[in-house]
Amino acid sequence: DVEGFKSDASRFTATVSDGILKAAYFEGTNFEGYGSGYKFTVPVSASVALYDSGTDLEIKSENPGEFSLSKVSKPGAVILNGIKVNTWKYDQKNSILIVVVPKGQSKISIK
Repeated sequence: DVEGFKSDASRFTATVSDGILKAAYFEGTNFEGYGSGYKFTVPVSASVALYDSGTDLEIKSENPGEFSLSKVSKPGAVILNGIKVNTWKYDQKNSILIVVVPKGQSKISIK
C-alpha cells in the first residue's frame, strides 16, 4: 500500500486530480486506488488513461490472459487494437468488466 494505492507492481506511477485517478502506469498483475481497480491473470506492463467518456489502456504481455476492471458501468463498446470486439463479459452485480488480452502489445478503449 502506497498513498492510497494497493498493488503488486514492481513499479508504478499515477496522476490524481481532485481525488480521482486520471492516469497510471504499472508493471504487475493488479493495481487499485482512488475508485479504480485493474486485475490481470498474467503479469503486464500497462498504462491507463481515464476520461469522462471512457478508459484507454495500453498493455504489453508475454502471455494471453484476461483483465478485469472494477467499479465501472456496463460499456457501450470495447475496442481492441482498433476493432470493436464482443469478447468481453460484464458482471452487473459486482460492476466488473472482464476483457480477454492477447499476447504482445494491445490498445484497449472502453467507451
